[in-house]
This record gives sequence, C-alpha cells and structure tokens, in this order.
Amino acid sequence: MQTTYLFVDKNLSPRARRSHVMRQHNQKRYLQRMTTQPYNHNHSARPPIPTPTSPRADDSWSPPSPATILDSSRKDPFDSLPAVTSVADQELADAWVSKLSYWSGQNQYIKRQIFKAAIAHPVCFQAIILAYCARWRARLYGLESSPEAEHHLIRASTMIQKAREEQSDDSLAMALAGMSLHENRFGDNESAAIEYEDQALGLLRMGPRQDSMGIAEVFLQYVQYLKMPREFSLGHSDRLLLVHFLRGAKELKLKHSTGAYLTSVPQRRTAFQMASPLFCSLCPGPWPSTVPQDLHKYVVNLNIPSHEVSRTACLIHITSALWDYQYEPDKTRQFLAHLNELVTQYKLDRNPACETFVWLLLEEQCSPRLRDSERAWRMGELLKMIKKLPPDLRVEYGNILFSFLMLESPTLEVGEFERRLLAL
Repeated sequence: MQTTYLFVDKNLSPRARRSHVMRQHNQKRYLQRMTTQPYNHNHSARPPIPTPTSPRADDSWSPPSPATILDSSRKDPFDSLPAVTSVADQELADAWVSKLSYWSGQNQYIKRQIFKAAIAHPVCFQAIILAYCARWRARLYGLESSPEAEHHLIRASTMIQKAREEQSDDSLAMALAGMSLHENRFGDNESAAIEYEDQALGLLRMGPRQDSMGIAEVFLQYVQYLKMPREFSLGHSDRLLLVHFLRGAKELKLKHSTGAYLTSVPQRRTAFQMASPLFCSLCPGPWPSTVPQDLHKYVVNLNIPSHEVSRTACLIHITSALWDYQYEPDKTRQFLAHLNELVTQYKLDRNPACETFVWLLLEEQCSPRLRDSERAWRMGELLKMIKKLPPDLRVEYGNILFSFLMLESPTLEVGEFERRLLAL
C-alpha cells in the first residue's frame, strides 16, 4: 500500500487538522475516481445514477437545509467538493462526471480537465459545474429553467461578484467563461453571454503572455469555438477573408506536393491519406454516434453541430500551423509526429471526437518551438466567420481544407465556393 503524506499547519487545532486531512483525502479520492476512468470518451466507466423525479417549474423550492443525522451519511461531512451543500448538488457533480455527453461521446478528457481545475476554486465549481448541470437538468425535463437552476445561477453570480472584489485572476476568468457557456447553450440572453466572454478575455489579457495557454485560456477558447451565433449575416470583407484562407491552403498544398518537399518531409505524403490515424480522426461525415440509444437524452443539445464545428476548428488550426512551418521542414515533421501521438494516445482514430482533438490542440502539449499562443485567437476569429455560413457551405469549407491536407483536389473548387459565397 502506498503511503501518502499530507502537510498540515501546526498552528491549527487538533480538530481543524483532522478536518483538513479528511478534506484533502476526500478531494484526492474524488479525483482518483475520475482519473481511473479510461480515456474512452464514448462510454461512461460508471453506470448512471438514477435521477430523482422530474422537477416542475411551479414547485416551491428553497436552498437545502443543514444535514440531519439521518442524511449526513449521504453527504461529504468535510465538504471535499467546493460549493456542494446537498445531495442534489452531489448529483449535479456526478452528472458532469458520468452523464454529460456530446454526440461523439462523453469526451472524458475535456470534462476531467475542467473538473480538476474547477475543484480548486469554489467560484469555478459553482459557475461551471453546478450552474451548468442545473440548467442542463432543467432542459433534460423539457423546462426552460427550474427553481434549482435559478438558485445556482443566483449563487454563481453572487460568488463572482464577491470574487471581483477580492481578486482578478484566471479562476475568475474561468468562472465567467463558464457562465457564458451555459447562457449560450441554455439561456436566451446573448448579450449577457457576450459580456461574460468579454470580461473573461479582459482578465486573461491583463496577465503576462505565456508560451502556451493555461487552463482558463484554453477553456475560454473552447467555449468561443463551439458557441453558435444567433445571427448569420456575413459581411463582404469577412467573405473575402474566408476565400483568402482557402487560397492560402491551396498554395500550401501545391508546395507540399512537390517532389523536393516530399523528399525533405516524406511523412507529409501519407499523413492524412485514407486509413491513416489522422484521416480516421478528421474524415468527413456523416458521424454516427456511439452513445447508446437509451443515453441519447444526456447528449448536450442535439441541435448544436459540435463535432462538425470542432472538426473545422481542427482543420484550420492544423492548416495554419503547417503554413507557419512551411519553410522549416524539421518543424513540419515534428508537428505531424505530435498530431499522430495525440491521436494514438487518446484513441481518436478509433473513437473520433473532434471536441477532444481541438481541446488538445489548444493545450499545445507539443515542443515549445512549435507553440504559438496567438494562433488559437487568430483561428478563433476565422471560425466565427465560418460558423455564420449556411450549413451546406460550412460543411464544404471544412471538406475543402481536408482535401488540401490530403494533398488532393477538392470536389468543390475554391473558385466555385467563392462564387456561391459572394452570391449569398
């Protein structure tokens, strides 16, 4: 048995020391339960816990009262999960861990990274885990909102306001990004969602720039990447920028197809070819779900094309990186090797989940010489334009980029795409 040592402030009373040790122990146990789940994001490692009867919008509801002797055994007596005050809150936390899913699967790696960051800060745990899952659970029962969801929203807003007065750091930025996420997915106040994003961005931009993004910045970028616009008007200059990026991708494809380049980077020829790991991870749809039929109710908003949008985000990110490395073959070789390592490690070729893939690209776990923390922000602006395209052109945009990565000619040529785009 492995012995774990926990360091305790010697100035604490014996009772406070015991509480501190048990709190740390329970937090570690909860995280271990998450990390012992396999990376297979398509299936939960634990059977879903039965959910209580459906909440009704007209039910009277008040914050939970202190635990009684009868129910204390069902709660964590040392509050190892921050902001959790009831069994219902425990169920919301468990929903995040074991139930929430995209069409592509549970994407456990993303959920685990967010949970591990949130558990260290009560304001993050309240705004991201509890408030999000409370609003999700209301939608699960066909409700726009519920007393439970309203309670957690008010509580999150109160904690955020208090945090503003005490600190302005990444944890507050992450909490604000979480508020934007569930307001965009489950709410109807787009201006509030945008305001939360802007505030989070302002906090992150205040700090010193790093070689790679921290968890708060990755989370904010991920929220922005997957957020679908409410309006789909696209200005003329934006249309020209979209076409310009495609022409750059075509130019890069022609350069990468030359004998001289393929001699210096031989793996470029087969990196995205059919049956390769990267092809299996990023190939065009349709994308059948591996989520069991009886668990489809847990899929987050079936109307959000998260797999398609995150796939396009991956394609523009990869294309942009290859463009940056076009005069440095060694960096191209290293980057392609890195992509294949990610796909293999997280089994994205066997269980394609572009949501996880784009999160990994944002994390930039690659060599420092390959990193560019501004690339994600630039590509985020381009993705905003792509998401405003009609669904058919949005899909075609991704397929054109993928054809160029395969070093092949697309079914729809760039000139024809431009004609259709400008005719809108």
